[in-house]
Amino acid sequence: EAFVQGRSVDLQRLSQMSKPPTRSEWAQLEQAEESTGMDAVGDPSNSGVGGEKFLMTDFLRPIMGDDFIETPREERSEEDRTRFGDWCNLLKWYLSLKRAGMDKPDFGFVSSKVEKTGPIEV
Repeated sequence: EAFVQGRSVDLQRLSQMSKPPTRSEWAQLEQAEESTGMDAVGDPSNSGVGGEKFLMTDFLRPIMGDDFIETPREERSEEDRTRFGDWCNLLKWYLSLKRAGMDKPDFGFVSSKVEKTGPIEV
């Protein structure tokens, strides 16, 4: 929420509550954005596939696969639901950082031992 409001965000502290994407995961999210033609920074009402509403399931289809996306929610395995939830959280990081103008964020704060970075002005 702080990103949206233009306030400083302590990424180190935030990363302790919600796992940020690794470089590899960030690259997968970039590829998903490119392959779907969706716009991570556009108006959610028309930045989805074909200018439609932005949907996380559409954005994550290249990562999760067609079979997962086409399977009704109640029929998905617990493992698949957990994996999808993890990717949704990573996508929230991606969308927030992209909308804050961070196309290639410095992921120095992302490691097995989170380093202190302090607040980042966005």
